[in-house]
Amino acid sequence: MGGENEHRKEWAAELLSELLQCYAIDLQAYALMSNHVHLVLRPRPDVAAAWGQKQLVERGLTQFPIRIGNGMDTLPLTPELITSRSRSADTVAEYKARLCSITWFMRQFKQRLAKRANAEDHCTGHFWESRFLTIPLLDKGAVFSCMAYVDRNPLRAGLSEDLASTCFCSARQRFGKSTGLTKAECALNKHVLPLQDCAPVDPSTGKIRSSQITTSEYRCLVDPTYKGIGSSVFANNGLDQELWREKSQEAGLFQGVAAGSRASREAFAATQGKKIVADKTKIWDNR
Repeated sequence: MGGENEHRKEWAAELLSELLQCYAIDLQAYALMSNHVHLVLRPRPDVAAAWGQKQLVERGLTQFPIRIGNGMDTLPLTPELITSRSRSADTVAEYKARLCSITWFMRQFKQRLAKRANAEDHCTGHFWESRFLTIPLLDKGAVFSCMAYVDRNPLRAGLSEDLASTCFCSARQRFGKSTGLTKAECALNKHVLPLQDCAPVDPSTGKIRSSQITTSEYRCLVDPTYKGIGSSVFANNGLDQELWREKSQEAGLFQGVAAGSRASREAFAATQGKKIVADKTKIWDNR
């Protein structure tokens, strides 16, 4: 999506905005790079559960239209169709599960973008190199450090010199000016959660944990050399400042089964019938 295909970032931003409008999923951070995409997403089954049956079905049919005939024509979305599908408990339950699923969200994002790009290139076949990678963020340290890692991507890749001028990245929303943004960027940035609303989901209860961070504190995580405040933000999120300064420069940092402090990973491992989940990031176990 870089170079002569830079316009495809516009496509990606438009598509993400459309999906987020319909899904019960929060966007906490994003970075649309030249050949890959970073997203920090938070599923909201509680939001999906609060939708009425007809609201669920209308959203479901918008994203998963019914197709009929050899030409796979799409049935028009009518009040009669919505009412009819709302009478099926199985259909309602299926849409409720899908509309808060990161797997379905990413599946639709990848498929739709791939089809549009292949049509432009007059070709068929794989557009993406592989299936998307996902990792649960178990505590506030994992959430905020992963968000900071994503927001720092354009700087790390040499695509931007400062946070305020990053394009197609949530860092611009938090540290820059809204002027000069494309229409697609503006639409997507409306879905970026304010910092005070960003928090992890308890893997055992599904409830959102309470945690807050100021813009200055968060900026320290994105840019460890930032002199806005002291180093307390690193300790508060279970991070060693010097280790984070080193690790935040590495590519492919957030991978593995789950990310978070040792205590968080032990609690998560227990839900999986395991004793411990390894810290693939090497951030928390090396303190």
